[in-house]
Amino acid sequence: GYGDDLARASVLRAQSGVERGDRIIEMESLDLQKSPIETPPNVFARVLIGDNLTGSFFSRGQFVLLDKGMDGGMKDGYLFGAFQDTDPVFQTQKLVEPQSKGQIKLVKVGKTYSVGYIVSNQEPIQVGDILLPTQYLPNVKENFGVSKKNSFID
Repeated sequence: GYGDDLARASVLRAQSGVERGDRIIEMESLDLQKSPIETPPNVFARVLIGDNLTGSFFSRGQFVLLDKGMDGGMKDGYLFGAFQDTDPVFQTQKLVEPQSKGQIKLVKVGKTYSVGYIVSNQEPIQVGDILLPTQYLPNVKENFGVSKKNSFID
């Protein structure tokens, strides 16, 4: 380091270009093969931003910043399913089907934030997606308490 405001870092891997002024996080070498640890049922988080600061869609191999850290019960190794929280057309949570978009494993946990690695995804992970423990909410396709009328056309 060079004092209070400057630090030196080595870029080991990048999905896009690295520019002066980009923010960095100190991280140990990632062991992505390590088995995840069991995530308690009452822990959840939201995606705040991804490693591509100009985009809002993220996929396998990218990192995302989450809104909770140790203070919110997070620990390195927790595995989450990412779920869309709000219907993008109607801007409501009432009609969103709880179908997992992908899996995110926590790789760095700070006091008030976490960094997750997107292990896999079927749909793009988005800013605002909610992360729920994978073992407590399987990939269900029915709506929670939403009833639909059947209409028949002759």
